[in-house]
Amino acid sequence: MRPRFSNGWGSDDQARLRAVHPLVGAHRLRCAGGGLDRAVHHGAAAHRDLARAWLWALLIALANPRLVIENREKLRDTAVLVVDRTGSQTIAERTRQTDAARAEMQKRLAAVEGVDLRVVEVEDGGKDDGTRLFRALSSAIGDLPRERIAGVVAITDGIVHDVPSDPSALGFGGPFHALITGHPGERDRRIELVEAPRFG
Repeated sequence: MRPRFSNGWGSDDQARLRAVHPLVGAHRLRCAGGGLDRAVHHGAAAHRDLARAWLWALLIALANPRLVIENREKLRDTAVLVVDRTGSQTIAERTRQTDAARAEMQKRLAAVEGVDLRVVEVEDGGKDDGTRLFRALSSAIGDLPRERIAGVVAITDGIVHDVPSDPSALGFGGPFHALITGHPGERDRRIELVEAPRFG
């Protein structure tokens, strides 16, 4: 009869246990080795991610990125008021009508948002060459961008001697309005010497 040990195991049980112990140790060693491999792999992956992040940061820095914030402001347009002050505008009530029309137009255009007003007065040229309204207009708007001219209003009796035959010659695409002074049915008058007197 085989002896029994105090723990209730026989010698065969002890022998089997001793045979199992090396297997258990090898399994534990493999588990520990696998954990170490995973730790090393995880550490290497972390280093690669960190190196990749630094590389991207370096590339972005070399690209010299800049944040640009634009503040845009709408440009104002310009309306032009042309006032005829030539000799024919002094006939009858035309001067008073011209002054009243100018005051009213200035008041109305000043109330238009985003529009500046430029006033041009046309005087006699002094060479009896008539009213050169469009020459004065062209000179007055020479420094304005054509796309910023809102339009032109002319206060005149209609006696203008330099009206362009082609509207495109005005140099802008805005509207052109004329406020005519005087009264309906008025006609230009001309003094003509039909027969010179004879002196003896």
